Amino acid sequence: MAGEPSVDAFRTLFEELLAEAQDRYDSGSADQERKALGDDLAKKVDELAQTKHAARGVALTLCAYKAFQPSQDIRYDRTEYEGGFSARSYDAAVTVPILMRESLPHSSSSHWLTRRFAEAPFLIDSEIRTVPKKAGPMLLEVLDEVQRRADREVARAAAVLLLVNLFEVRARNKVRLTRPKNLTIEEVERLLETHFGHGYESNSPRLPQLAVYAMYQCLVRSIDRYRDRQLDPLMRMKAADRKAGTVGDVVLSDDSVPYEGAEVKFGMPIDVGHVQEAIEKLRAASVERYFLLATQGVRGEDQESIDELCRAFRKSNGCELIPDSVVTTIGNRLRDLKSVDEFIYAYADLVEEDPDLEYEHRIAWNELCAKAGVAAV
Repeated sequence: MAGEPSVDAFRTLFEELLAEAQDRYDSGSADQERKALGDDLAKKVDELAQTKHAARGVALTLCAYKAFQPSQDIRYDRTEYEGGFSARSYDAAVTVPILMRESLPHSSSSHWLTRRFAEAPFLIDSEIRTVPKKAGPMLLEVLDEVQRRADREVARAAAVLLLVNLFEVRARNKVRLTRPKNLTIEEVERLLETHFGHGYESNSPRLPQLAVYAMYQCLVRSIDRYRDRQLDPLMRMKAADRKAGTVGDVVLSDDSVPYEGAEVKFGMPIDVGHVQEAIEKLRAASVERYFLLATQGVRGEDQESIDELCRAFRKSNGCELIPDSVVTTIGNRLRDLKSVDEFIYAYADLVEEDPDLEYEHRIAWNELCAKAGVAAV
């Protein structure tokens, strides 16, 4: 949109807000911001920021933009609206990358990915259906009051207070993971199985994805087959492989061309349908080997048909398709390493830092290690 300020200028302001929020968090007091907002608005900002939903990222981008460009009505977040602006472009270019850099809660590429945020302007009488239900109404209330107050300092205070809360959320989720040493491969397999299946409120499928990624992190340093190959960055959970343009959850590339991949299924066995889907996806790819892995292994009654499909596909395409259990595959590949400790450290590092995991996933690992009689390192 002509006349919109530059993304670089917005980034400069956002970095200032981040530095202010860090100072407030370190000092343990955001009284200045709470006074500027007033008790009612400050309470709403706190509650919204502590709610796990993209709405808090939307509020952060819009409040920061209001501090940056006070004449803009931030409720009109799209250029299609009269007097609107491209809020999503600032969010994707500035807010999300900075939050990601700081390991603060954020959405995968933009906080505007949900269609609910594209159906109407953020007016107080709009209806935004969200899960949790309270996120939508809270977002509208915060934006309505910040816009009505029409004060650069109020918008700035709201953005800083949102960031202070995100620092608090990050600190709550920070857990130093146990890194047991000298485990046997069988002990590692049992520990992974219990960690995957411990029973979490959300995002359980992320754990086997991280375990397979950790396995490859170790293998690329140890196996001649993978020399000079690159392990692609792990995508966020909600970035589906088809939409993201990748062949699987974990991908090894050779000069940016997929060379080997793995797809991970959680809470189900591999069946004929899964294999057929994988074959269709891989038909035009140049992948040499592809692991189709599931926490429940391969469906027994489908094994013969699956074997036949894999043989025929390799003969016609050259790709070796390997359906198997996640844990069994990891156990087998760990035999190629000099030390199992390398894998444990890689997995613990990923679980500690992954933005799609919560406190419950991290503390469960430590509890399971303690129950198994292994000490923290």
